[in-house]
Parts: sequence; structure tokens; C-alpha cells
Amino acid sequence: MPGSAWSKWFQSRMRRVWRVAIVVISLSLYLVPGIVGREPWKQDETYTFGIIQHMAKSGDWIVPTNAGVPFMEKPPLFYWIATGLMRASSGSLRPADGARLATLLSMLITFAAVAATARVISGGARWDTRDVTGALLLLAGTIGLVKHAHDLFTDVGQMGASAVALYALTKIVLIVDDSSPGRLWVASSLLGISTAATFMTKGLLMPGVLGSSACIVPSLVRSCRSRRYMAALLIAGGVALPLMFIWPWLLAERSTSLFETWFWDNNVGRFLGFSVPELGSDNTLSTSLKALFFFAFPVGPLALTTITRAASWRQPGLIVAALVTCTGLVTLCLSATMRELYLLPLLPALTPLGADALPRLPLALQRAWAGLASMVAVVCLSIVWSAWWIMRGPVGQHHWLAPLHRWLPLEYELPARQPVAVLTALALTMAWIAAQRSIARSGSLRGAASWAAALTLGWGLAATLVLPWIDDAKSYRVVFEHAAHAMTTTVPSGGCVTSDGFGESEAPMFEFYTKRQVVGAGTSDSWRCRILVVQTPSATAPARPTWKPFWSGSRPGDSQEHFFLYQKADNQHFD
Repeated sequence: MPGSAWSKWFQSRMRRVWRVAIVVISLSLYLVPGIVGREPWKQDETYTFGIIQHMAKSGDWIVPTNAGVPFMEKPPLFYWIATGLMRASSGSLRPADGARLATLLSMLITFAAVAATARVISGGARWDTRDVTGALLLLAGTIGLVKHAHDLFTDVGQMGASAVALYALTKIVLIVDDSSPGRLWVASSLLGISTAATFMTKGLLMPGVLGSSACIVPSLVRSCRSRRYMAALLIAGGVALPLMFIWPWLLAERSTSLFETWFWDNNVGRFLGFSVPELGSDNTLSTSLKALFFFAFPVGPLALTTITRAASWRQPGLIVAALVTCTGLVTLCLSATMRELYLLPLLPALTPLGADALPRLPLALQRAWAGLASMVAVVCLSIVWSAWWIMRGPVGQHHWLAPLHRWLPLEYELPARQPVAVLTALALTMAWIAAQRSIARSGSLRGAASWAAALTLGWGLAATLVLPWIDDAKSYRVVFEHAAHAMTTTVPSGGCVTSDGFGESEAPMFEFYTKRQVVGAGTSDSWRCRILVVQTPSATAPARPTWKPFWSGSRPGDSQEHFFLYQKADNQHFD
């Protein structure tokens, strides 16, 4: 090979290696901070961790159980994966950190599938195109995803499976007319497996959305009005249905009532509304609007501009994403139950639609968006670094952060030494500064790149410098460790604790930190317990002649929930 040709080849390879390194570093800075080094946080992480702990201890993989009570809201696939990763990493990571590796895995799958979908829609063979980059930047910059990308709960797993299913369906639509049977069979099988995974992580929502969208596609895409497309869907269904029926069948074999609770109350009932008074989470128009325009910002509003363009409905790749988005949004709006995070499995479909709108944004809007992102980044830099410096000092100086007292306890003091956190925060800060020149030259990606960089910086600084402070406020470790000490000195013999007013978030954490079994008040075994824990305002104090109080506490900074411990009076019989 001539010298000049070899030099060009080498430079080309080094540019690709550098781009891959940039992607790996960027994903690491976005995903890793907040995955490890903290306890389970209220609300969703705590009950999820309780189920995982029970699976690891009991070996029961069929019935998700939280603090001794069957928890039939969701199928167990995500719990299985988290339990396996927690066991595999038990020698090097704390239980909650090990379980949270399932979240990291789900997010890596999500980003990979979104990139693959953007690549196949654009029709290119390369991964380092503006279409792929724009999709990844928009996904990373979604406001509602920044925190949830680090949370231990099933919705993240459902999002990863939905992203793979969207890619597989898009691939089928684009290759059905000119592909070998082998490639179509692989895509169909992948669609079946990923659709089954969406069912096994959360339930019926996404299989219904994906199935409806796949059936509507032929009415809009001429090439899909063929036997090959129908055969592809039949293959996908043939792969998915057995995987979807195994666990429900095993559950019904174990307990018909638990199967009915899962299927009828938590799936049908939440959609139609007859379970909402008991299970909660109703639906209002404001919830759906907030989810789309704030939780899913900026990808939500951008995707809407693409959906409303007639030209978008003439591009087969975008048609699939638009159908999944529209079908999902209509289903969520019709459902009697809605939370903003229910939009997570639709983000992979919203993302390519939003990326398609980026080149059409006016230059003035791009500049304004980038300017807003820079302001957000500077504010995050100023607040988090200042808060870190102040919270390391004496409590008397913490009054400078009084506006944060509503969420974070000012009595807390950060550790004097945080070498890993400080080095990571410095790396984030320097990376953001170094990226500004490239962002300014990124053209139509400038706004998305600047926004994603700002949110990555803000979350990364908070999840490193002040993570112990946030953890102290959002976890139950401190209050329940104090309760454990009080119980040890008062009733050293151990045993069970009966509870009154405990929710699904508090009970598993009480068991985890106190190492005592929680038994619900009024159950057949509660009479054996010598200690009663009461959570207010959900419950009230018991009769004094029967129970004597000996401890009370609450999470730092929490003025709503309070916990009280009572000991059964000596004149009461325990046998």
C-alpha cells in the first residue's frame, strides 16, 4: 500500500475510533452517575427492590412478592434480570447497586435500538450520521428520562424492549419487498421476542400498541400489502405468544386469585377504571399534556410537528414510528390510569420523529434553544458546585441553601473526602466546556446537542458531588437504621414486627434495614409480634393500655410521613 494511501486509511480508522470513544465516554457520563453509590429511593425503587430481595432469598420466580405480600401489578421479567445481576455482582457491589445494573443494561439496549432505528430509517449503512446522532441527542436530552434512566423499576425495562420492537417492525416494513427470506425471518423473530419482553416487563399496553400499529401499516404502506408481510407478522406472533403465555399459565397454576388480580384488576381494571379507586393513579387531561410537552420535552413537541406533516406519512420508516406514537398516545388518553412515566415506552418512537424535525427548525430557534441550554448548564454548575462547597462546612453556614430545605435537609453534612465524586464532577465540567466549540459548529444539531450536554452535566454533578445529601433525603436508610437500633435495645430477642399504615414503599425497606419481618396488622400471624410500627398519616396511634410507645422518627426533611414504634405491654400474652 503506497504511503499516502496508507496514511489516509490510518487517519480514517483513527477518526472512527475517536468517534466510538466519544460515544462511549458520553454514554458513560450520562448513564453511570446515579446507578451506584446510593440506596433505593422512594417511590418506585423501594417496592421494586423489595420484590428483587424476596426473589433472591426465596427462590420464588413466579409470584412477585413485596414484604411478604404478593405484588401483582407487573410481570416479573425485569425482576428476574435484576435479581440475577444482583447475585452475580454480590461480591463487588451493594445489593441495590447490583440490582440497578438491570437499569443500565436496559438503557444501553434502548440507546442501541434507537440508533439502529434511526440508521435504518435514513437508509444509510453508517452509524455516525447526523440522523443517528440527532436521535441519540434528543433521547438523552428528554427531561423525563434523565432521572428515570437511573431508576430501578420495570418501566425502564419496558422502554428497552419497546425500542427493540420498534426497530424490528421498522426493519420488516423497509425490507419486506426486496429482502432475502432469511433477513425477514430474523427481523420477525426479533419483533416477536421483543414484543413478548414488553409484555413480560409491564403487561398488555405495548403488545396492544405494537400489534395494532403493525396491522394498520398495510393501509399506509403499499409494499406491506403482501403475503410476505403477513407471513412476517405470523412469524412474530408465533414467536411472541408462547413466550407471553408461559408465566401467566404458571401463575394461574399457582393461584387463580393472584392471576385474576394481575390480569383483571391491574390490566383491565386500570384501563377501564373500576380498579382506580383501590389502586389509585387516575387520568386527567393535564397529566397527558404535561407528559407530552414537559416530561417528553424536547422530543415530544418536535415529534408532533413531524406527525402533522403530510410528507411524513409518505415515508415508510417514519410511518411506523408515527403509528406507534399515535396508537400509544390514544390508548393512554383513553385509559383511566395515567402517570407521566407511562410515556417512557413511547420515547423510542417519538425520537426518530423528533430527529426528522431538527433540520427544519429555524436558525433563530436553534440559537435560542442553545442559549437556553447554556443558561441551564451555567445555573447547574453554579448551584451544584456551590452547594457542595457549603454542605461540606459547618451546619451554621447551610442557611445559604435555605430555598432547598423543602426537599433536602440542611442539617446534613457532606463527607469531607469524596475523591471519586469530585474527579468525576471535574471530568463532567471539563467535558462540557470542551464540547462547546463542537456544539457551536454542529449546525441543525446545535440545539439538541447543547440541551443534551446541559442535562447530562446537571444530572452528573448532582449524582456525584451531592449524591450523599440527596440519598439521605430520598431513602429510608437513616430513619429505619435508627428504628433498628431502638428495637435492639428495647426488644433484643428479635422476632416479627406488626405494621399499621405501612405502604408498599416503606414495608420492604423496613425489613431490609431492620432485618425483621413485617406482618400486617390484623393478619393471622400479627398476634405473635411484640413490636408495632405505625406510619402516619396513613394510620393512628393504637390503644395505650395495650401498646407502649418507645421511639418515633421520620426521613430527614420529610414533614408528611412519621413512624412510631410501640412495644406490647408486659401484661399481654404472646402464646
